[in-house]
Amino acid sequence: LNSVGTICLAAFVAPEYRAREAAKELIGNDRFLLVHLSTPLEVCKERDASGLYERHQDGLHASIPGVTQPYESPSNADLKIDTSMTSITDAGEQVISLLMSHNIID
Repeated sequence: LNSVGTICLAAFVAPEYRAREAAKELIGNDRFLLVHLSTPLEVCKERDASGLYERHQDGLHASIPGVTQPYESPSNADLKIDTSMTSITDAGEQVISLLMSHNIID
C-alpha cells in the first residue's frame, strides 16, 4: 500500500520506543507520522468501556502498558493530542492539518 501512495491511519498501543522506530523504518521516514494521543490514566479508567482496568483491579488482567508494564511516552511525536482536553472533532482537525503540512493531502 505504501508504494502506491495509499494513506493509512492506524491506532496502536506502542509502549516502547523501539516498536515505534521499527514501524517508522518499515514505512519510511518520509511517510511515517507519529501522533501521540496522550490521556491521563484516570481518564483512561473513566472511559474504559471494555472493563480492562476493572479486571486488572480484580486481578483478572495483568498486562496493561503504563500500569503493569513500562510505557515510554514518545518524545519525538509529530503531533501530541491530550484527549482529556481535546474534542474528537478538534483532534481530527489537528491530524488533517498535520497531513496537509506534510503535503500528504491537499
